[in-house]
Amino acid sequence: MTRGRAPLGALQDLQSLWLRVQCACGRTTDFPLKMLARDHGGDALLQDLVPRLRCSACHAEPPADAVLIESPQHGAKGYATSF
Repeated sequence: MTRGRAPLGALQDLQSLWLRVQCACGRTTDFPLKMLARDHGGDALLQDLVPRLRCSACHAEPPADAVLIESPQHGAKGYATSF
């Protein structure tokens, strides 16, 4: 896994990727950026959206870690960042 800043920008430019977020409580969830673009608008910025995400288990925000991945089915690793 490559550590550092994730490519930031509009969700419409990142639609082929998934966002894997992990909460401090241990819950991990994968979001397709295509779905987030549909729900929040393609012009929404990833760096603005991630800090507003809330854990559905413990309701903590923001996520402890956020990683862009190519595909959750294959466990492919992409760019990694902490927000």
